[in-house]
Amino acid sequence: MNAPFEVPEEEHFVSSVAADGSSLYLRLATDYHPGYPTTPFVLHAEGVQNLAEVCKFLSDSAREEIYLYTYWKDGTIAFSTENGDEISISAVSLKGAPAEPNVEEVQRSLARVSAWLEQERASSVRAWKRLQSIIALLHEQRRRIEVKAHNHSTDSAAGIVYGQQLRFIERLLAAAEEDPHNGE
Repeated sequence: MNAPFEVPEEEHFVSSVAADGSSLYLRLATDYHPGYPTTPFVLHAEGVQNLAEVCKFLSDSAREEIYLYTYWKDGTIAFSTENGDEISISAVSLKGAPAEPNVEEVQRSLARVSAWLEQERASSVRAWKRLQSIIALLHEQRRRIEVKAHNHSTDSAAGIVYGQQLRFIERLLAAAEEDPHNGE
């Protein structure tokens, strides 16, 4: 069997899989990662010879939310995981096409994207707190060096070193306290 239709190039999750007699109905959905295509894909296979094996592979993939890669292999449609597990559908006929997302897929994708945003927000808060701690340490170190430098002439060896340290700390503080939105 030649490739009568294009299969998705990007990885998908199994949204739903159902069998009826020797027919297989499969729906694949993306994870809706920003920058990647978001179109689900529907596959209908008639006369599937390895139906039980295919259904188990696809059901396990759906339950464990494993990414699948879809491709044509020797006239059949094959699915593989990132771990290299693979299965091909041996069928009399195969039909596939892009589809609109259904309500369940949209809800699942919203939950997934919301979780990603929450993880990024939490990561940003942790990074901001670390940066604030570093800034506080730099301010304290600058204060200590200024106290020590006060007792030395600016052209003495210690005065020169303290001056260099203060200029370096000022550069660090300027970089750490710079507004990232300034100049955009």
